Amino acid sequence: MAIYTADRDRLDKYKQEVGPALGRRVLETRLERDMSIVKLARAAGVGRQTLINVEAGHAGGGIALAAVAALADALGVRRGWLAFGDGPKN
Repeated sequence: MAIYTADRDRLDKYKQEVGPALGRRVLETRLERDMSIVKLARAAGVGRQTLINVEAGHAGGGIALAAVAALADALGVRRGWLAFGDGPKN
């Protein structure tokens, strides 16, 4: 299966955005909501270690968008904002 240049560019952008920036947004929002890592992981249905990696900025492109969406829902923020910093937070 060939990956076209536009697709490769989108993938590269996704990997840049869904990494350290995502981790900062998750961590800051989790702390604002006074949630523990365990509580957020359970609420979102993701593994505790996955969440630790996300917050540390190590997730890179390895976290599924479905997991990002679940984290956004559990935190009560917009999915686009959490994933990419797009638009308002709420």
